[in-house]
Amino acid sequence: MRLLSPVVLLLVGCVPESQVVSFSVSENVVTVIEVDLDLQEGSHWIEYRGGAGELLTTSKLEGPGEFQLPLLGLHQATDVEFYLVSEEDGSRIEGDVNLIRTGTLPTWIPRSTVLGETQDGFMLMTYIGGDPNGLVIVDGSGEVVWYWALPTELVTTEAQFKTGNPDTPFEALLLLGDRSYTADKSAIYRIASNGKTLEEVAAPYAHHSFTQGPGSDLSWIAGDVRELDEIGPVMGDKLVRYNGQEHYTVRSTWDLFEEPDEEELDQYKSYTPLGKDWTHANGVVWTPERDSYLFSLRNKNTVLELSREGQVIMSFGQDGDYQFDSSSELPYEQHGTNWIAEDRLMLLSLEPTGTRAVEFLLDSDEMTAKRVWDYGLDDDGKSYVLGSIQYLEDGRIVVNWGSRGLVERFSVEREPVWGMSLDAGSFLGSAVWIKDLYGR
Repeated sequence: MRLLSPVVLLLVGCVPESQVVSFSVSENVVTVIEVDLDLQEGSHWIEYRGGAGELLTTSKLEGPGEFQLPLLGLHQATDVEFYLVSEEDGSRIEGDVNLIRTGTLPTWIPRSTVLGETQDGFMLMTYIGGDPNGLVIVDGSGEVVWYWALPTELVTTEAQFKTGNPDTPFEALLLLGDRSYTADKSAIYRIASNGKTLEEVAAPYAHHSFTQGPGSDLSWIAGDVRELDEIGPVMGDKLVRYNGQEHYTVRSTWDLFEEPDEEELDQYKSYTPLGKDWTHANGVVWTPERDSYLFSLRNKNTVLELSREGQVIMSFGQDGDYQFDSSSELPYEQHGTNWIAEDRLMLLSLEPTGTRAVEFLLDSDEMTAKRVWDYGLDDDGKSYVLGSIQYLEDGRIVVNWGSRGLVERFSVEREPVWGMSLDAGSFLGSAVWIKDLYGR
């Protein structure tokens, strides 16, 4: 009996501890540190400090098991200290401190100028006009903390943070296409926070915009080319939905409008050799709260609300369901349309003084639409290509001025408080804000 006590003590002393097995700078993103962990029972996370000295934390992992966890939100060429924290039965255990240095950013990332004071959160942005094109994430000070370069023959018009994965390192979704529109290379890529490509979804003739939904599905805009007598190929658009196995058409603009004649088509400038540009869809947004899509058609100066089956719920804009005080109130060649409340729409509109961000109040009883706020750079410059607006839950907004190469953040009072301007030669396809890179 006396032998039992030492044996028990010996066994208890051999219980393995959670530990950092190895760590290194990511091969794909030099501002991301990959940490390999061997974890026992309990909750675990990593605490770390970058160059600014602020304490950062990863999302939590539940052991036991072997895991890899990225350290995110770091600047280039920065010494990083980190340690593993384990928690079990209310006890906190800190591991040894480790030290590593991030790498230097690649030279293809365009230079920028930041205006205003440092803000919270992070911004995912797509760059167009560089060689290569790519996407980056910047923090509230404008420093690049993540990036992903495209193959040189491709361009990306929109990127989003993947939804539905709370308390995990972010994943990015982006729409890619051929830079010259001479070949169909359109696809939606899913990229991990360490820069690895996780999935490629073929999206034939997809362009401009995609959205997450309904549910876990993806939906996007695709070209719909048809041959018209005495005119030749004409490019309309269709809304496509992908359920993880196959994609199918929700609605085509050929079913929504009468066929165009040459007089109408001559008003538009074509951007693809596939056919004469017609409806020029440039935005699609799925809104779960409304169980519907917003489908923006630039050349028609119209935004449609469509059911998930493609039925028209509402038409807004030229020849739409709502009446405006005057023709000058109508949206023109709109971009970035979003619902910001049940009865409010926000979009970018091309106007004589330049592109303006506009908020409309919709009265569904009187069927009237009224401008209640607008803002523009008022320098006669126009965003002819792309552009987006994001409405945040606390009432702030993010406006990406598209081909103007500028993104701005506005306070709840709708005053500009932060901006980022790119050097000449590059502009932004999309810009999306997020509070935390670990989905918290």
